[in-house]
This record gives sequence, C-alpha cells and structure tokens, in this order.
Amino acid sequence: MLKRIIIFLLMLGTFCGSYAGIDTKIDPLPYSHGKTGIVFPSQLGLFKKQGQSVYSPESSGISVRYMYKDVKMDIYLYDQGIKNIPDGNSDILLQHFKQNIRDIGAIGYYTNLKAESSGTAAFTGKDYNLECLFAKFTFGEVKTGPRPPETSITYILLTGWKQHFLKVRCTFKDDADKSKEKAMNNCLDELEKILGLETLKNKGAVPAAENAFKNN
Repeated sequence: MLKRIIIFLLMLGTFCGSYAGIDTKIDPLPYSHGKTGIVFPSQLGLFKKQGQSVYSPESSGISVRYMYKDVKMDIYLYDQGIKNIPDGNSDILLQHFKQNIRDIGAIGYYTNLKAESSGTAAFTGKDYNLECLFAKFTFGEVKTGPRPPETSITYILLTGWKQHFLKVRCTFKDDADKSKEKAMNNCLDELEKILGLETLKNKGAVPAAENAFKNN
C-alpha cells in the first residue's frame, strides 16, 4: 500500500519537460517498456489506458496516459542521460526535483500556482520500501477566449526505479467530487503491483524530502 507523509511548505512545482521530438500513439492495449521490463496494462484500477508517447532524444524517455472521468494520470520513465540513478529517494532525485521546481515558472502555461502540501511517500510491503517525493499543488490553466482560468489540482510522485526517474502526475479540476482522489489512490496501489517491487535491494539512508524545496 502506498503510505503518505505530508509536510506543509511554502513553494513547490513540477516540470513537464521539453523535447526535440515526440511520437504519440492512441493505444488502449498494454505497453511494455523495454529498458525496465515494466508492462503498463490496459487498465489501472478505474483508470483506462489512452496511449503512450516516446520522446526524443532517447534519454527523455516515455510516458503512458490513463484517464478516469476528467482525471489525467501520466506516468513517465526517463533518465536524462544520467547513469546510476538509485532506487527510491537520493541526492540525485532531490536535485532533479529542485530543477523541476525552478523550471515550472518558466513555462508560462500556469497561473496562480499554489503549494498545498509536499513531503515523502513510499511504496511499502513486507520486503521493500521505495521512498518517493510527493507533492500537491493547485494552479489555473490559461484559456483562450472570454472564459476565466479553471482551477486544477495536480499530484506529483517522483522516485528512482531501475536506473530511471519514475514520475506520476495526476491532474483534475478542483471540485467536490471526492471519488477522483480515491480513484487516484487506488490507481497508485495498482501501479505498485506492476513495478515488481519485490526486487528492491537499495534500502540505504536518504535525505529528508523537504530539503528539495529549500533555497530555490
């Protein structure tokens, strides 16, 4: 089960990334990521697979999109050309997350970006504990036309796994439908199953997650 520890902070963000090229396919069938062996099924909990994107250069990795109602769940695997990315939390992961925070303000797509909570989360089981950075924030999306920006909620989960950065981003409109967050948590539990976490061997000490958000 994914266990969460939330620590309130003043500022956070994430970065979608910019790439030289992209190959996007609408595809509800399972998708296998060759380098990690992870197979993304047609369905994760209540979320149905919409397709996948392969980015260029190769170090920019891939993403797989799932949908439930208006909830978007994007799962990214990439290494940015970095070798020896440790499993779970690490200094490398923290530095990468800091870069995410710095870059989000430069995109220009979001308005009224506000931190809600951040801290650590972990995929945990009898023989494994894969620590992640976990964050939640709200933002407005810039719309064309006379309509005002809509407020959305984004959850970010970032960790190291099989020499890759594994990032999950879940985004949906800020409304009273609590089933969305419940479905998201169930989806993360299902993701835990396909990662094959019983092979986890790196259980070393890691720095505190809140350090990722200081002095940026």
